[in-house]
Amino acid sequence: MKLSIISILSLAFVAAASPSGADSGLVGFAKDNPIGPTTGGAGKKSPTVTVSSVPELVSAVAGTEPKIIIAKGKFNLTARLRPGSNKVCDKNSKRNHTHLTISKSIIGAGKGAEITGAGITIANATNVIFRNFAIRKIVGNDAITIQNSTRVWIDHNGITV
Repeated sequence: MKLSIISILSLAFVAAASPSGADSGLVGFAKDNPIGPTTGGAGKKSPTVTVSSVPELVSAVAGTEPKIIIAKGKFNLTARLRPGSNKVCDKNSKRNHTHLTISKSIIGAGKGAEITGAGITIANATNVIFRNFAIRKIVGNDAITIQNSTRVWIDHNGITV
């Protein structure tokens, strides 16, 4: 009988010690920032597309419409991947520059998603998630470049020379 009471008390203690309402989603700056959480392409009407070739990937990340892109396989890029727009702000211009809200999630599928040759540049953009890629053998540049952008979440990527 003692063993049963000890088991029940142990179970009650463990249940009381676990936090209620624990959030397993976004943490840190991805969630708590003054302009809102980083959601990438997530949305009620956002399409999810699966790509397995370089032309499909380049086409999927283009444009400013929200989108979730699932990348399967190896992508040997000959030019840098640029989500959203390829236009770069001219710092000397008198125009008021704004970030493009491109809202893209670029997710590598499984352990086999790999980018080689050229990396990714996220420039003049907001609300981008880039995760789960092996990035290798990037020639003459950084694997990931972020310029003049906000709400960019880079997560679970392995980068090697």
